[in-house]
Amino acid sequence: MNWADECASALELAFEFLVTDYGYAVIRRERSNEGFSLQLGSEKRYVSLLYDFMEDYLQLEIFRMSPAEFYTITIMEQNLCPFSTLFRYYEPELDLKMLQPTDRQCAGAIELNAALLRRYGDKVLNGEEWIGLPSVMQGSE
Repeated sequence: MNWADECASALELAFEFLVTDYGYAVIRRERSNEGFSLQLGSEKRYVSLLYDFMEDYLQLEIFRMSPAEFYTITIMEQNLCPFSTLFRYYEPELDLKMLQPTDRQCAGAIELNAALLRRYGDKVLNGEEWIGLPSVMQGSE
């Protein structure tokens, strides 16, 4: 297994708790030479997990909408929450570089993102509250 396959597997495994603990369904799983993308959804949330192999970059986001709405409405700033925004809300001093892979070593960054999402994301993942981008008012639904 090469590093790209290992990173794709690590991403899928680390976020499996979204399916087992929160009842999210896998909406889309796609692997290409450029990256690996996994989208999961619930009745109130859509989660997008992307590992860009070329840029060695994780793009992890939660959307305040159902999977059905994701493809039919315009994604507006108030409906988008990058994982880093959620984590910084609770840990303002968090070094965001730690959330990204370095030199194609992705497992540590993926595991850290998953651990922080487990720690801070419960109410957001359940649709009980929303923490959006800093320019958007924060609060519950």
